[in-house]
Amino acid sequence: MPSHILRWLVLSLLGVVATGCGGAEGVGRQPISGTVLMDGQPLDKGAINFQPYEGGKHLVGSGAVIQNGTYSIPGAQGLTVGKYMVAISAPETSAQSGPVSGQSPEDAMKAAATAGAAKERLPKKYNATTELMVDVTPSGPNKFDFKVDSIKR
Repeated sequence: MPSHILRWLVLSLLGVVATGCGGAEGVGRQPISGTVLMDGQPLDKGAINFQPYEGGKHLVGSGAVIQNGTYSIPGAQGLTVGKYMVAISAPETSAQSGPVSGQSPEDAMKAAATAGAAKERLPKKYNATTELMVDVTPSGPNKFDFKVDSIKR
């Protein structure tokens, strides 16, 4: 993956997390969870980012690390009700460069940025020019599962 795409993903996730740390208290954040399958198999490691699609003063974004095909965002850091664009990134990883269990999304994305420009395993339609959308509802269950195809090399 070109380094500018990785930087965009890192900066957008960091910005979302920073924005998500305040200003949305009491606006009904919803827990978010789901699975990501790449080529029919659980995605080993990656990141998922939810960015508000519609305007609104209470819409906040958030993100999570994907490990073993699953991701989860607890209610305290979750999304408010509304429509979101979803970006999924799955850079090639070595044994030492993947997210560490229990590592925050911010730390995982910082580590990815400092590890160098890894090649993205997913086409741009899943991240830089995402075509993925979700609607977060107040009644839930706000479980979003994604099936993505890798870049064929």
